Amino acid sequence: TIGERKMSMQELREKFDNLMDKMVVEGKKILKDESRKIFEKYSKLESFSFKAYTVYFNDGDTCSYSVYAEAYGLKINEEVYEGDYGKEKLQWQDHCTKEISKLVYGIGEDIIFKMFGDHTQVTFHKDGNITQED
Repeated sequence: TIGERKMSMQELREKFDNLMDKMVVEGKKILKDESRKIFEKYSKLESFSFKAYTVYFNDGDTCSYSVYAEAYGLKINEEVYEGDYGKEKLQWQDHCTKEISKLVYGIGEDIIFKMFGDHTQVTFHKDGNITQED
């Protein structure tokens, strides 16, 4: 019956929401633990930031939420990372940014959205603090 189907959908929604909540908790742990390892590996790294937002205009296409944790969306020690710092020899920043991008994108944009919301810049600091700017 329709009533049973509605109840079944409501139960599935609750299970889904509970699973998402667990994924957010686990995602925060992973971000904190793995960012600590990155800070330990790269002694010159003091902070890194990424942006996450929904664009307001996309030339008629659907505007969707995205995380920007690579060139031009990522900051290393408060400076925008513009890609390959040294053309002949990769610098520590180049290696570091690849690890940061892999970590952030590995969590998933939907989980990042649940953690930090829309239109934000998230900064990880060497001392373990995580700050946000809207």
